[in-house]
Amino acid sequence: MNSQIKFLHNQSIAIERWDQVIFDSVNSRVYAFSWFLNILNPNWHGLIVGDYEYVMPIISAKKWGIEYAYQPVYAQQHGIFPPSTPGITESIFLFLQNQFRFIDISLNSYNLVHLKNWNVEERKNFILTLHKSYPDIVQHYTNGCKNNLKKAIKLNTVKSTLPVDDFFSFIKTNNRLEVVDKTLQNLKKIVAAALSQSAGILYGAYSEKNELTGVAFFLDDGKRYTYLCSFSSNTGKKNNSMFSVIDHFIREHSQQNHLLDFEGSIIPGIAYFFSGFGAKHEIYHHLKYNRLPFPIRLFKN
Repeated sequence: MNSQIKFLHNQSIAIERWDQVIFDSVNSRVYAFSWFLNILNPNWHGLIVGDYEYVMPIISAKKWGIEYAYQPVYAQQHGIFPPSTPGITESIFLFLQNQFRFIDISLNSYNLVHLKNWNVEERKNFILTLHKSYPDIVQHYTNGCKNNLKKAIKLNTVKSTLPVDDFFSFIKTNNRLEVVDKTLQNLKKIVAAALSQSAGILYGAYSEKNELTGVAFFLDDGKRYTYLCSFSSNTGKKNNSMFSVIDHFIREHSQQNHLLDFEGSIIPGIAYFFSGFGAKHEIYHHLKYNRLPFPIRLFKN
């Protein structure tokens, strides 16, 4: 196999071949498709090994005159597609070390690595297999989840036909994390692009007074449903609206050859919420590499 590595701007990449590699890969992730990358950063690059035997998306920016690679918001995992051999993996990361002085990226769960001179952090993602029937899946809910769900079902009505304008109006009113403008604009572009190609679903939870109390957005890449984001009002938190949304989604999409990807969290309460639905964790690696000049290096550790 030709193991030559090329670092190409997306305009020089054969996009149809790129997307086919991503789709065919056992570790396929929606974040690595060209349409998604175009939204995250129109100037994205790709590492191409040989004749598209392996590909790896790279998002970069420049600060203080120094170009660096980073993991953008709304893209939990990138990495190498399909999973590469140890020799190819080593060559790729040696290439990246020479290309960038600072790297802060996440791989996918099939790219577990052991690298010298890199800070490697294990992170947890949560996934649920949907191929079983809904009653079979519910059997694996925890008792705590079932108890919260009983309350949620009584207090919420869930719809999968939430208008886009209602979704973003709700975020504007209930966004306590103060999502920055660029991040919110990217979310709007992702939602619009996904809905236009029937690759996204918006859910809303409504109270007994028909008040919208919780919203969620799921991506569908043909293999995984990705729980990209959700927001709740104060009433929604009291009513356990997200319990009803997730359960409703599972009910509607059970017995499909898909995974439900919760995207994981290092926050214990959120991880507990995901695992309550019977989701199992998988490990992926977050990597940092730093050869910035002193004293800039001290601010980027």
